[in-house]
Amino acid sequence: MVQQQNERHENAEPEVSIWTVIPIGFVIILMVAVLVGGILKSARFGPAIGDIVSFDAPAPALDQGPVIALRAGPTGSDHAGICTLRPEIMASGGGSLVIEQRENEGRGPFRVHWAGRRTAAGAEDCGSSAELVVNPNDLLALAASAGGFGVAHKRLLMSATGLAAPTALVE
Repeated sequence: MVQQQNERHENAEPEVSIWTVIPIGFVIILMVAVLVGGILKSARFGPAIGDIVSFDAPAPALDQGPVIALRAGPTGSDHAGICTLRPEIMASGGGSLVIEQRENEGRGPFRVHWAGRRTAAGAEDCGSSAELVVNPNDLLALAASAGGFGVAHKRLLMSATGLAAPTALVE
């Protein structure tokens, strides 16, 4: 009989205290909140103000046709004509598009700044510096042809003498 009582005590499960459950529940809730917050923060759909599309040689990754852009007039005014963005030409001369704002209270096309050699050949060129309005789908297509948003990582090459002056910037 003593042996049966000992077996019952050995097989008995320990009591779970409320003071054990509360901290574990709190830690789980905190982990879920941090995970959801991180997902929501990183789930930025589409381009945002300040994003950059950098066009560098070699030619674009995707062979995409030209994009028609509106030349932006002064803020709040109508547009001042059209010009063409050809990714292969933009990449051959180098340059970038920087997203400055989204028109129509964040639901319309993007206002971007182009800086580079040229955007197209002839009269359809936007010039070496221009304020443009581009619809979201065209902006995404331009970014895809350039390899995405952002700029390539560059490093300094030092001269053969080991001086601190850089001799070139390379990707």
